[in-house]
Amino acid sequence: MTTTLLEQPAKRSLLRKRREGGAESERPAASIRWPSLVLAILFHAGLACLVLPGVPGSPLPAIAPLSPRSAAHSTSVELVEEAPAPPSAGMLVPEERKNPEPTPLPAIAQPAPKSLQASRKPVRHSAARPSPARHNRAPELGGGLVLSEPPYPYEARRQRLEGKVTLQVFVEEGRVVWVEILGSSGHTILDGTAKQWALHRWHFPGIAAGAFTEAVVFSLDGA
Repeated sequence: MTTTLLEQPAKRSLLRKRREGGAESERPAASIRWPSLVLAILFHAGLACLVLPGVPGSPLPAIAPLSPRSAAHSTSVELVEEAPAPPSAGMLVPEERKNPEPTPLPAIAQPAPKSLQASRKPVRHSAARPSPARHNRAPELGGGLVLSEPPYPYEARRQRLEGKVTLQVFVEEGRVVWVEILGSSGHTILDGTAKQWALHRWHFPGIAAGAFTEAVVFSLDGA
């Protein structure tokens, strides 16, 4: 028991010494650690300067902050599609208009003038002589009318053609204005001779207007 009681103070003093010695040994270690850290930092900084040479970089342009008003304008802009312009008058192609075909008007029959209306008269016969050179005058008729006989056509006499031609003669102011053949002789040469002779050689003095029926007979009797 006496030995244990004596040993305890000795152990305590030994432990105290160990603790003080440990604290003193830790202080120099901490003082040694700081210079090594500074050297490491400087070393790495030098490496960085060697790897990346110092080149002055172009400064980035400063971006001006947008004002509230311009921001409002930029957000409210809308794209509006322009409506196509109407075609000009020169570009418009006029449509072809087809003119309607004129409808033919029905032929209107015009009545003959009153002065040319036929008035029936008794048929008078005038004998045509076979000689083509003779122009015989018919005897004077009633009313002062004198009608000459047409010449006998040479070709008709040569072919021995005969016949009677009935004419309707229209008169105005004593002058023959138109002649129609009412009855044919059957031979064109005789019909044409009688019509042309009456139209150009017959006169009706004292007659203002009227229509008369006359007969011309072509006969070879006595030739």
